[in-house]
Amino acid sequence: MDRQIMDLLDAIRADLRGQVFLVLGQPGSGKSVALRKLTIDLLNEIDQTNRLPLYINLKEWRTQQDADASSQLTPKLFYEWVYQHLYTRYDVLSQQFLENHFFALYKSGHLFFIFDSFDEMPSILDSDEKSDYLRAVSRIITGFIESAPNLRGIVAARYFKRPVLSGRSATTLDIRPFTDEKIKGALERTRRFPQTLLDELFRDRPDLVSMAQNPFSAAMIAEFVKDHAKLPLRQTELFSELISKRLENIQKWLRLSGLTGTDLENGAVDIAFRMFTKTGIGLDATNAELAGIETPSGTPEQITQGLTYAKIGRFSPGPQKRFSFVHRRFHEYFLVRKLEGAPSLVDLHAIPTDSRWRDALTLYCEVASDEQARNIADFCWKEVSLLRETGKAITDRDRLGAVHCLRFLRDAFANRISAIAHFREDLRALISETIENAHLEKQTGNYDLLYVKIIIEALGLLTKNSIQPIVQRAFQLDNTWISETALRSCRTANALEPP
Repeated sequence: MDRQIMDLLDAIRADLRGQVFLVLGQPGSGKSVALRKLTIDLLNEIDQTNRLPLYINLKEWRTQQDADASSQLTPKLFYEWVYQHLYTRYDVLSQQFLENHFFALYKSGHLFFIFDSFDEMPSILDSDEKSDYLRAVSRIITGFIESAPNLRGIVAARYFKRPVLSGRSATTLDIRPFTDEKIKGALERTRRFPQTLLDELFRDRPDLVSMAQNPFSAAMIAEFVKDHAKLPLRQTELFSELISKRLENIQKWLRLSGLTGTDLENGAVDIAFRMFTKTGIGLDATNAELAGIETPSGTPEQITQGLTYAKIGRFSPGPQKRFSFVHRRFHEYFLVRKLEGAPSLVDLHAIPTDSRWRDALTLYCEVASDEQARNIADFCWKEVSLLRETGKAITDRDRLGAVHCLRFLRDAFANRISAIAHFREDLRALISETIENAHLEKQTGNYDLLYVKIIIEALGLLTKNSIQPIVQRAFQLDNTWISETALRSCRTANALEPP
């Protein structure tokens, strides 16, 4: 069952039969914030529900992904990890409570598990989104929740590398990104966002509008405008500005430590690259796992302490003290800094298959050289072109990779059209053919609505003159979702004629 929600707690209350809830959202859409708020809300309702909510971040679950891993994973193994994860975070009195009551509460269904960051588990980050391993981990977590008749739980993830939930008790809930109206309202409430810049944002900067669909990024844009009275030229400016401010605020700490802000930034670049590329680490790491990194000055332990003090990084609770950046986008920003100095490290072949590389390279395309940007665009278009090859059977994996590459082109080159100018006409043909095929398929049966939507999302990459007739044909499919997507995608056209 699929639902679109405004309030997570209301959605759960309304679904009396659901046992497993899959909460999906785009990067930075506020999933973790919503889940933590839900935990507090559920705590306040314990007298009515008789369920104790437990928030658990799955990115701290370490499993080995190998040939035998899928068969070795069991709900019992996951139960033991959940118990130990909770046990190591609490004081002695809470530990005694867990020892005495946890199993009974679990079997009687008096717990509500809130599992965040499924897609950020190291073994999932290192796996293919169509892999058997991902399905095996999905079954383990689902089985853990469904093993007690009255137990309920949430599993949260991004849309890609999300868990595969096949149980009849599973309910899917979407955390939607900000709409244009919400973006406008949020920015207007800052009282320092001039109307002229709002007009410029929606008219000329689809890259920033897309970024502002999540609360974290919208706040960064508002802060930049407050300080500079203009829009940033590129997204990386937002991170550079925020990091500079936070390092400026810890000058006393830096003097006492003998380090500089530059030392911390360079160290963050090396740490981000190690965490990103070393199998099994994922998005957080212990200082032992970071040992051996050659930072210009300062040990990894000193660097992580400084980044945490500056609110650029943080340590997890518990004895292991795993370090991570305060937001995944900071991790990606520092990785981009590494790639700027070493473009040969860019792995183009990961774009169709690895969401980590896709997200990071979207940001990298802003600062890459013209030659490098065009090489990336050409690689992606070669993959996308598979969608136009009639008479040739392509696998579901190739089709999915092509779709990922198309979305990557949309996100990475909306503000760098020169890199894709040489194939824009072919892209126009692909979008037109897809819509015409949808008209034919609609007459004979159902068409692939999601696929058509994804193709139409690339409208903003076309020339203004070529957009309008395509938008009109999209509207004629008479589907609200398609029409809304087409309208949002053609904001670069400035104005459409009355028809």
